[in-house]
Amino acid sequence: MDALPDNHLTLVHPMEETRNPFEPRSDSRTPTAARQAIAQSVVTRESSRATRLHRTLETLLSLTQFNPPATTAALDQLLATILDALLLATEAPKGNLQLFDPVVQALRIRAQRGFSPAFLEFFDQVHEGSAACGTAFAKGQPEVVDDVATSPLFSPSARQALLDDGVQAVQSLALVTSVGKLGVVSVHYTSPGIPAHKREAFANAAPLIARLVEAGLRGTRNQW
Repeated sequence: MDALPDNHLTLVHPMEETRNPFEPRSDSRTPTAARQAIAQSVVTRESSRATRLHRTLETLLSLTQFNPPATTAALDQLLATILDALLLATEAPKGNLQLFDPVVQALRIRAQRGFSPAFLEFFDQVHEGSAACGTAFAKGQPEVVDDVATSPLFSPSARQALLDDGVQAVQSLALVTSVGKLGVVSVHYTSPGIPAHKREAFANAAPLIARLVEAGLRGTRNQW
């Protein structure tokens, strides 16, 4: 075969495009094994969050049962610690913990994170059956609102108060023990939609949180 001349150009078929081996792929074709590994890492991470929350609450419960808070200030500190642990586990930027006040027959905020003074004033007292927290309290079970803007649980003024504070989704958990309904803890999100794993971590924490709040109230029951 005759040798090719020095100025010969080799044509590359369009389907045989060349690629720099050090350049990362820009397409979306992720190998099945990699996709499975990513999915498993997400599951493991969320499972770890739920496990840490459970252990934190168990530790707090043991400490509180041994040495319950003797003042309302100490109780409020305990409630704030519970709320912080829950916010971390559910990746929520805002939240509050309300106790039922038998004097005014309404839920009152005792611990909160992330809310404006206007929000706290509007929701200073929430009666049974009102908004997500009052509905959860009335039912004695979790209440999940994926989209505040369209939920029928809120009055127009309550919906506006939430949206003005950047809240677009919320889940509320009734705190119920053998002595009755103690209050509600709620976590709030700044975008619509609450993933299933966050709902599960939240709902599964209900028994421990309720027992912990009950233990905290034992030393301060008459100091509302």
